[in-house]
This record gives sequence, structure tokens and C-alpha cells, in this order.
Amino acid sequence: TSFRIPNVDEYALADDDLKPQEGRHVDLGWRQWYRDMVEASATFFYFEIDDEIFYDPNARVNRNYEDTTRRTGVELTLKLNPVDDIHLWCNYTYNNAKFKGKNTYVPLVPKYTFNFGIDWRLVDPLLVALMGTFVDEKYDGSDQSNHAFAKIDAYQVFDLKFTYTYKRFQAFGGINNIFDELYSTTAFSESYYTMPTRNYYAGIRFSF
Repeated sequence: TSFRIPNVDEYALADDDLKPQEGRHVDLGWRQWYRDMVEASATFFYFEIDDEIFYDPNARVNRNYEDTTRRTGVELTLKLNPVDDIHLWCNYTYNNAKFKGKNTYVPLVPKYTFNFGIDWRLVDPLLVALMGTFVDEKYDGSDQSNHAFAKIDAYQVFDLKFTYTYKRFQAFGGINNIFDELYSTTAFSESYYTMPTRNYYAGIRFSF
């Protein structure tokens, strides 16, 4: 079971009768190792949430869904270590999120997501990591009927990170959104909240 009270931001713009949301969850998982080279896992899940909190852009307040939401699906994970200096991993999630008793999908929840990563230690102190994210299309946050607004497009984003570690000193840097993908994770009434385009970062860290 789960219980979540509205956070501070949600209370700032809230319906007069905004209530905490409550959930009931069932998970069934399996994990398998093969020596030190392969780790695989699968998790099947089912959960229902009463009074799920959402933002209503028409009323400009946070409210509770009148209908119970139900999510069923599976999460698959695979980790590979073919050689000591290379680590591969990927994760796939299928999430069928619908309003209970209806044939409409919960807005802002993609049906499919896929992530992968490659960690490669080029030389002993230098680690290079490439990560990719693929997200399926989803319904607009205002579209509980599933036909009022255009869907939010699917997208794919790739990131690259370098980490150099020498004793207690660490230098790092990277590129987010390597291919300068223009995408949005959230939209209400076809007003899109776009994510950052290609951007760079760097830093140093020293541990005492």
C-alpha cells in the first residue's frame, strides 16, 4: 500500500478539497545471474491509485482524479560485463495506465520507455559513459478523454559523460542531448514545456 500527501507546490495551487492519494500495489519479480557476466531481471506490476493528484490547467489548480487509476505492466533489466573494462545495461518498461472502468489512458504516462548505457574504462583513471533514452508518445495532460488534443511526440535523447579519477581527486564533464533533440515531456492543452537542447557541463570534486 502507499500514501502520498500533496507537496508544497501542489498545495500552493490547490482545489479546496484536495486529498492525499492512496494506492494498492502488487509486484512479482525474478532475477537471475550468470557468473559475473550477466544479470537479468523481470518485474510484473499491478497497482491502483485512489484520488491520484493531477494538475488541472483549466481551473489552474491541483485536484484529485474522480476515477481510480490503474497501471499494469512489466519492467525488464539486463546488465552485461563482457570484459572487465566494459559494462553494458538496458532497461525496458511497458506501462498500461488507464482509468479503472474506462477505456481511456491516463495523461502524461508513456506506454513504452527504453534506456541503455555503456560504461567503458578507456584507461584506468578515465571512464566514458554513453546513455540513451527512448520514450513513447503520450496523451496531453489536459486530455482525459484521449481525443481532445494532439499527443506529445515520442523522443530519443543521448548523453555522454567523462570521469577522470585520481586518488581523492575527480574531474568530470559531459554533453547532454548530444544530437540537439527538440522534445517535450509535458504539455497541457497543447502548450508544451520543452526540455533543454544540447548543453555542456564540467566540474571537479575532491574528497577528504
